[in-house]
Amino acid sequence: MDSINEDLLRRLSEVGCNSLFSGIDSASNEKLKLIKKGFPTDQVIDAFGVLKKYKYATTASFMVGLPGDNRQKIFDTINLAKRINPDFAMFSVTAPSYPGTELYENIDYYGIELMVNDWSQFTLAKPVARTSPLSTRDLRRSLVNACVNLYMRASFLNSGHRKEADGLRAEPR
Repeated sequence: MDSINEDLLRRLSEVGCNSLFSGIDSASNEKLKLIKKGFPTDQVIDAFGVLKKYKYATTASFMVGLPGDNRQKIFDTINLAKRINPDFAMFSVTAPSYPGTELYENIDYYGIELMVNDWSQFTLAKPVARTSPLSTRDLRRSLVNACVNLYMRASFLNSGHRKEADGLRAEPR
């Protein structure tokens, strides 16, 4: 998001680019700095405005369970997702599973407790770690809450998002 600007998106649109996937992760600028994102949420909001202007299909991913996350911070992230209103959003549970990443290398410092040691269990939807304020149960509930809050809004259900999704369904035989 830190390199998105109107001129770039206009030129990409001219050569046929019509969609963009963005790893937004959090509404907390503090958390974005922690995971070395390099852009604040106001840039995300501005970038999504330009993406809509050029009619890009947008996908945004968000994380729940970053160190220091609590219910309010997760709620703020859900509200950011609503505000930027991507065509599709993915919510996943933070998993410090990649050697060399800030979270993996400093797991004790960030108060993360791995609940599973089998890497085959590490998925985007199954909590494998917890932080001091959030249990794995809290994290599972947060994922469900995020999806319900975003996709079950009347404004989403009545929008073109729904019509486009309906058009993707297979015709009955």
